[in-house]
Amino acid sequence: MTGMPPSCKDALIATNKAMLATEDVLDQGHIPACIARQVQQFKYDWQGMEQGVSQAISGFVNGNNIDLYRQGMVKFAEIAQYVQPDMDRITAAEKTCPKTIP
Repeated sequence: MTGMPPSCKDALIATNKAMLATEDVLDQGHIPACIARQVQQFKYDWQGMEQGVSQAISGFVNGNNIDLYRQGMVKFAEIAQYVQPDMDRITAAEKTCPKTIP
């Protein structure tokens, strides 16, 4: 495929920036010990998805390499299927967190 649409590249770059910003928020926030393991798994999966987006972007900057683009998008999609289960585990673990008294 030659001449991959620039709008796809722009959308991927915007997505990548948002994913990196989310990563920064996760890294700066205080994560309670009762959900730390589950959040760490979510962060690991999130980073893998971001790496997939970065790889797809590199397909554009490396001479419109469709194979590199596809590999990145496949990586993103394969890991994205774990986000909802990650969130479900965080929600379940959150129920075990000690309650604070206002």
